[in-house]
Amino acid sequence: MGMTSQELAAICGISRGTVDRALKNRPEVKKETRERVLAAARKYGYRPNLIGQTLVSGKSRTIGVVLFDFTHEFFAELYSAFEKGADQKGYVTFPVLSYHEPDREIEVINRLMDRRVDALILLPVNQGPDFEAFLHSLSIPIVVMANRLSDAFAFSGPDDRRASAEAAQYLYAQHPRRIHYFSPPLGKQAKTTNCYAQIVRRDGWLDARQKLHFSGTEYQSASEILSQLEPGDAVLASSDFYALEIQARLRRERPELAEKILLMGFDGLNILRFFPQRIATVRFSHQEWAEAALSQLADLLAGRKTADQSVSHQIIAPNGEFYA
Repeated sequence: MGMTSQELAAICGISRGTVDRALKNRPEVKKETRERVLAAARKYGYRPNLIGQTLVSGKSRTIGVVLFDFTHEFFAELYSAFEKGADQKGYVTFPVLSYHEPDREIEVINRLMDRRVDALILLPVNQGPDFEAFLHSLSIPIVVMANRLSDAFAFSGPDDRRASAEAAQYLYAQHPRRIHYFSPPLGKQAKTTNCYAQIVRRDGWLDARQKLHFSGTEYQSASEILSQLEPGDAVLASSDFYALEIQARLRRERPELAEKILLMGFDGLNILRFFPQRIATVRFSHQEWAEAALSQLADLLAGRKTADQSVSHQIIAPNGEFYA
């Protein structure tokens, strides 16, 4: 059986409350006392009883993070940033994956509640009044990222509409014949799940098309867009993976066009640098996003109101250079 906080307090010659405050780095504890407690805790292998603390305080110091999956490098990198940021604030993150399935999303959220998480960071698959009523019934702080819900929920994420418009402007500056838009989720998936980020990225492309008067068509099917592409065309895809899908299929099915189509995606995946024919992309700072969402949660956990947080973006050319 491990050492208790009462035994650690006796060894240090102080009260149990002082031990607790020293371990939590509270400012009212003298530096010398805190160092003595930490040294004794290391020497005797003391570990706090988190289950007991949860039962007493009602707080688990854990944050649930609900993402789509980890097969997409972007989500793995984003979660890593959240985990590091939460750790610095004394919280443990608990990741769960919805796999884009509305029913599973509700199931994994309930699992997190069974484990008494203090708050949620949520990339939602669901939407609508019933889902929002379910989230309100949880009675814990929630920050929604990328896919908006109603104004009743704090939102953290990039200005996807503006980023997409600027991406289209970058492509326009390269003098393409046409600029098409490719987003498979805006097909059947948009009718049953929350595709807010995908929708506003498409809207940004439409904004740029109206402003700059370029021609181009929206596609959800890779086969359809491949049949329509001609030399000198550009494709703005709603993610890097979709842009890479077009690139791979061009090489396989229409190799004569493979190097005559300008491709651009979203998310700034690190893996892009390993491709011999690189694509342009829109990059977001995972660290900035994590800091923004965790700052919002800190406000909510403290009972304060919080404002939506916008994450900056950068246009990255195929050579890896920033585009102003």
